[in-house]
Amino acid sequence: MKKTTIAMFGLACLVLIGFIATQYFVIADLKKKTDVRTHERNLARKLLKTREDEIKGLRQRVKNLTEKIIQTEGRLTTFQDAVKKIDEGISRMYCRNR
Repeated sequence: MKKTTIAMFGLACLVLIGFIATQYFVIADLKKKTDVRTHERNLARKLLKTREDEIKGLRQRVKNLTEKIIQTEGRLTTFQDAVKKIDEGISRMYCRNR
């Protein structure tokens, strides 16, 4: 009876050790998967930050280009007015010489 009890206790210990080892490997696998997901998340955050910075830069560029368009339109109007005055001056000179 004593040998049977010792054998049963030993068997129970082996089963318990096997269960603990199995759980250890499951936990290690989950940790590895978690580390991979954490790494992917960090990369995604960096990419998102990069994209946000690019968008911010592009918005600034659009703003600058819009301002340049407005300035160019103003210059064009000034140029057209100058051409009109020159045409009027030439017309007056042409009419006087006739």
